[in-house]
Amino acid sequence: MTEAWIFACGFLFLSFRGNAPLFRGIMAHERGRQVFDAGSVEGGGWRIMTVRAMFHICMELWGIFICLICAGGIFIATPHKTRRTRIKILMQIACMLLLGTDALSWYFRVDADETAYYMVRISNFSVFCINYVFMSFFATYVWLTVSKHQHRKPAALRAVYALSVIGILLLIITQFTGLFYYFDDHNLYHRGNFYLLSQAIAVSGITYRRILIALLSFP
Repeated sequence: MTEAWIFACGFLFLSFRGNAPLFRGIMAHERGRQVFDAGSVEGGGWRIMTVRAMFHICMELWGIFICLICAGGIFIATPHKTRRTRIKILMQIACMLLLGTDALSWYFRVDADETAYYMVRISNFSVFCINYVFMSFFATYVWLTVSKHQHRKPAALRAVYALSVIGILLLIITQFTGLFYYFDDHNLYHRGNFYLLSQAIAVSGITYRRILIALLSFP
């Protein structure tokens, strides 16, 4: 019961922030009051952070803390580390990386200096990429949990792996074409013309995971 609660807490935060690109896309054109000075930038000025950005960063730092507790709890509670246990820990680590990179994207957004230019692009790439990697981790976890190692990897599981690879390849192409998203001259994130395709890949992964559970739930 304790193990299930620990895993549920971590997954709850991933669910809340796991679709960060979608949430950020909705909010991309809005502006908040600029009230927080958050460090110096090139030219001796100050980085002005909106209330919304500060809220997101605080929530994601808190989420990282929760996931760290979950990963530590799983590690301590299972002296004999099975493959399933290692996957659970990797999922928590992926969640922490996701939250951390999304927090960085909020911190460096809008600034136009060279550091912010690269950090925003690296962090947004990481958010999408980790989502696709997590999709494979979770599908593997479902397979290990339901099959009890009594089944070979089914086609549905291999399909999730393929979708993850396709998503990452398209994400790489996005860096040069703006397929899923792009950045304007003010370093702001915007959805690309094929942004919905990135979400469709994730939704397809969820569908295949459900098929996987259905297939393995019966002898």
